[in-house]
Amino acid sequence: MKKIFLFIALFVGMSSYGADKLETLLGSDGLVPVEQKKDSVKKESALSLHFGAGVSFPLNLDADYSFVPMRSLEFMFGLSYDYTPKDRLQTYSVGIAGIWRNFGLHSGQYFGKTDDGYVDVASVPEDAKSRASRIQVYSFAIPLMFTQKFGHKSHYSFSFGPIVCFNSGSINSPYTIGDTDYNASTRHIGARPVTVDIMGVFRAYGFGLYCKYSPMSVFKSDRGPKFQSLSFGLYF
Repeated sequence: MKKIFLFIALFVGMSSYGADKLETLLGSDGLVPVEQKKDSVKKESALSLHFGAGVSFPLNLDADYSFVPMRSLEFMFGLSYDYTPKDRLQTYSVGIAGIWRNFGLHSGQYFGKTDDGYVDVASVPEDAKSRASRIQVYSFAIPLMFTQKFGHKSHYSFSFGPIVCFNSGSINSPYTIGDTDYNASTRHIGARPVTVDIMGVFRAYGFGLYCKYSPMSVFKSDRGPKFQSLSFGLYF
């Protein structure tokens, strides 16, 4: 008899333990619990490549120069580090970029540097045909941009901020006399070494339009004509 009671007690204990283990495995409702996937967290920082191409318009000229907008082009290429606080619509960016600008004259004029180092405009000699004389400005730039999206699921945004530029420049004046082509190139033209531009970009579905204003003169005060520039173009 004792053996029967011992067997019954052992059976009940094992049944209770097995039921507890089974409830642990299956859950209290008898269903196998499915592992819940964690919500994907949007990255707060990223690296972005940028490319822009547009035309430049000289402003506030202190002399009568015949600049041609379609010969005054601008190209830029850069890399930025973008930080977006979680669940916010604002992005803060800092980057590096290369910017190339040129300002072209009508074919009847060309840029040259005088003996005292001043850049000025002269008429092309009668026996020469000028193709395009350009001031070229090369910049290593540091953009500091703020971007505002119009919604968490929106494809539209607006960016705005300053661009610090470290500049150098040259003059390129190709011309033809008879059947011979020449290319007069001049460096160390006295470009202002450091300038600050202001740029705004409107983006829609990955494509953008930019406007960039350069309030500081391209040349140092005693090295060339005084003018600023305004640029428009496409931005990707």
